[in-house]
Amino acid sequence: MENKDYTENDLEDSLKRAFVDARADYIILDTRRNKFLIDGIQYGLDKGWLYKGEDIDEDKILGPGLGQYFAHTFRLTDNGKEYFGLNN
Repeated sequence: MENKDYTENDLEDSLKRAFVDARADYIILDTRRNKFLIDGIQYGLDKGWLYKGEDIDEDKILGPGLGQYFAHTFRLTDNGKEYFGLNN
């Protein structure tokens, strides 16, 4: 992954902060996405650490036209849990 603003270590560290430090069950990529988040998720998918979970559509929760975003969730695979030391 080539980007002048951050390295693969930065992407890996961001996943570690989310899943290990903050103990997140999943991360969300919504319609307000940014490049770093997209690249971090893609990096985790490429490494086999993440898989795409469920979709969240606020319109289905709040009613047609009331939602503000549509989102995808991404969770750690067993390989990702093992890599980040969360396989208890």
